[in-house]
Amino acid sequence: FTYNEELNVSIFDNCMIKPITQCSPDGEMIVDVNDSREESDLQETGNTVIYVGEFYTAHYGNFLIDYLSRLWFRDNNVHLVYVSKKLCIEKSACLMHILKYLHIKKTHLHRITESTLFSKVYVPERSMIHNRYVTEQYAQIYENIWKSITQFNDVSKIKTYDKIYVTRRKLKKHKEIGEYIFERFFQMNGFEVIAPETLS
Repeated sequence: FTYNEELNVSIFDNCMIKPITQCSPDGEMIVDVNDSREESDLQETGNTVIYVGEFYTAHYGNFLIDYLSRLWFRDNNVHLVYVSKKLCIEKSACLMHILKYLHIKKTHLHRITESTLFSKVYVPERSMIHNRYVTEQYAQIYENIWKSITQFNDVSKIKTYDKIYVTRRKLKKHKEIGEYIFERFFQMNGFEVIAPETLS
């Protein structure tokens, strides 16, 4: 699926963001635009922030593919906020390593742990939703990561391929049954089979 229309950014004034423990089971309604000053645990701040989503797991693949889709909209002077029941991205060296290449500082990223009222909240539309659409803005996020990698690292000796198949067969666990059949099929069609965990 491809989504060609321009993505939107919703802007909310006097917007309260609740921690994920207070949200519906389906993960929706994270952002509450009501001025709920009567809540006893409400924290107030005059800051303007960009809401970048709900993060449920520290799994590297999920983070890389699923959790970056709102980061097409950025302002380096505006801090980013997210909600998560357990995951604290700022404490994960692995996940911060990805965000470093998007020029996101640890001090500019904040997990919402209590209901907080912001003066203004930008909520970018997701640039990719599984089985629904993917956009050019989504691809641009990874183009930006690659540009940063090539800027800070010598990649001239890295071997590249036109087509790859990423296999799970060499993982110690969470393997796919019969994946060697898929590997053989893709190899016969000119794909290079890659097991990332064997490369670093």
